[in-house]
Amino acid sequence: MKTEEMILCPVCRQTTSKIKVKDWKSYTLFRCDQCDVIFSQPFIAGDSTWYEASGIYQLAKYYKKLYWHHDQFLAAPPPGRTLLDVGCNNGVFLHYAEKLGYEVTGMDFNPHSLEAGRQAFGLKRLHCCTLGEFMEKFPGEKFDVITVFEVLEHLDEPNEFIENVKGLLNPGGYIVVSLPNRDMMINPLGDSDYPPHHLTKWSFRSIENFVRSHGCTVVTHNIKGITAEDFARWLDYNVIRKFDNSVRKRVKGMVAQRMEKTWQDGETRDMPLLYKMRTLELAFLRGLFWPVALIFRLAKTQGMGQYVLAKIDS
Repeated sequence: MKTEEMILCPVCRQTTSKIKVKDWKSYTLFRCDQCDVIFSQPFIAGDSTWYEASGIYQLAKYYKKLYWHHDQFLAAPPPGRTLLDVGCNNGVFLHYAEKLGYEVTGMDFNPHSLEAGRQAFGLKRLHCCTLGEFMEKFPGEKFDVITVFEVLEHLDEPNEFIENVKGLLNPGGYIVVSLPNRDMMINPLGDSDYPPHHLTKWSFRSIENFVRSHGCTVVTHNIKGITAEDFARWLDYNVIRKFDNSVRKRVKGMVAQRMEKTWQDGETRDMPLLYKMRTLELAFLRGLFWPVALIFRLAKTQGMGQYVLAKIDS
C-alpha cells in the first residue's frame, strides 16, 4: 500500500514513497520505489553481543562444507593474486581459495571461528576485527579480489561498507558479493531473515543498482535454483522445530556448556552431539525432497541465493 508519506532509503539514499511491506515484531519493512531494496525501520543491526546471545553462529565454526556461493567463485575464479574474505567464519572458503593459488587473508568478529580455522586449515592471516579496524591496522594494504559472502544484508551502513571495500582494492580489482535472494519460492531461513539479523532484502534489480551506483561493473550475476536443502530447512523450521522446541532448548543448554569446556581445553575439532544430530536430520529430509526439488529446478524456480561478481571501474 502506497502512502503520501516519504522516507529516506538507507541504501540508495533517495527519498522514496513509504511502501509498507510487513510488520515484524518491533520493526516495519518498507520497499524503496527508487532502488527496489526492502529495508527495516528502525535500521539498526545486531552487534557482536547480540549474535553471541542469539546462538545463530554457535555451531558455524564446525561446519566445513562449502556453500553454493563458494562453489560459484571456485568454478570461475576472477584473476588476481591476493584475496581478502570479509566475514570468513572458520576459513573453509579461504582454504580452497588458497589451493587455487591465491594469497589469502580473512577477517571475522568471532575469535572462536578464527581459531578453528587456524587449527583445521593452518591459515595464518586471520584477523578478529571489523573492516574499519583492519584498514587502520594495515594502512595501504591492497587486494586484487575481495569476497563479501552473506554480509551485506546484515549491515546498517552498507554504503560506507562498500566504499571501504573499494578502498582496499587494487585498480581494476574485483568485488564478489553473495546474499539471500528475496524472490526465492520458499524461505528456509525463518526468523533469521528478519531484523536485527537481516536488515535488508535484495532482488536482482536492487543488488545490481547498488553495485553499479558505487562505480562497479557487474560481470556475473547468478541466482541459485531451488534445492532439496531449501525444502529440508523450511520443513525443519516451520514444522519439526515447533514440535520439539522444548527438547532442543534443554539440549542446547548442555551443548553450550560442552562447547565452553571444549574451548577451554583447546579441542576445537570436537563436534557437539547436537550438530551431528541436526546434520543427520537434514540429510534425511534432503533425501525425501530430492525428487520434488528436481521438478521445481527443471521449472527454473528460484532458490535462496544470489551471487554477484563485479569489477571496480578504473
